[in-house]
Amino acid sequence: MSVVTVNHAIVPTLWPKGLVGLASFGLDLQVREDWRFVPDSVDKMYDWAVVSGNLGNDSAAFGRTKHLVYKSPDIGEGQECTVTLLVQGFVRECALGPLGNWTGRAKDAIGATQKLVLESRGCDLAFGAQLRALRDIRQYIAMRVGAELSGREDDEDAIVLTRRVFTRVRPVGNQLPAIPLTDVTDPFRRARRIADQWRVDHLIKTMVRRPSGEDAPVAFDIIGKGDFVEVAVTAHIEVVRTRRQHGSIITFEMHEVVRLATAKDVEGLCPKTDVNAGPSEENTTVVPAVVSLGRARLAAGGGKARDVEMGQSNA
Repeated sequence: MSVVTVNHAIVPTLWPKGLVGLASFGLDLQVREDWRFVPDSVDKMYDWAVVSGNLGNDSAAFGRTKHLVYKSPDIGEGQECTVTLLVQGFVRECALGPLGNWTGRAKDAIGATQKLVLESRGCDLAFGAQLRALRDIRQYIAMRVGAELSGREDDEDAIVLTRRVFTRVRPVGNQLPAIPLTDVTDPFRRARRIADQWRVDHLIKTMVRRPSGEDAPVAFDIIGKGDFVEVAVTAHIEVVRTRRQHGSIITFEMHEVVRLATAKDVEGLCPKTDVNAGPSEENTTVVPAVVSLGRARLAAGGGKARDVEMGQSNA
């Protein structure tokens, strides 16, 4: 997993007092020039990551879906690991349930999405750095696979994460197995009625950070508006080549959402509640990077509970 930096300080150390400890717990604070830290320019990304093909499970999409994978030799020869970003912010909007915003009608399955929108709450130094990093990554991907097509959802002051609920069932191709749905995840059994056409092949993990630092699983509806969260994010790249269009559709998907603090817990900790206001003096102090050994969550091969499993496959 990779983290965004500002002037050789990781973003989790740039939140206001009261949030820094929650945001940076267990992280390696020493910034290095390697895959664990997002490059600060589009040009440097050429040495950091590359757009790759199927990772062994996207043949059903007929090669249209691509992945951003690490280029580092530390990953190991013959393996590809998807670039996974650590992003933090305050929840503005969320629909994290297994069926997202699906209406329950079969014709709407193609457009059903899970969604998470994060905002800064006036903590512009930390949040703004993440916004810039995601835009740089988007630009880098577009430069590699083709200009980004219009129609994407964008927000100048928020991080918008989306993930499609359903995947079309195809008669051929290597597809991910469907997630068994229950009366809890599919209370009206509507998704199970269209299982021969559309399948759900993922669940977004939702957790809360305990005082011990351990992340404990919770129901998706425990996370709500105003909560301070940490999210594991990957880029989803769909290459479009038709007679009328040639380019890419780039979105950012969430895989794990960890609540670091509730909306009530963070009251008064943010310098400003107006997301359009400039950063306060308190919020613009950069915390120097220091060495933290032993508990380095971002270290290669860490394998801690907080790490996201990065998709690997043999070349």
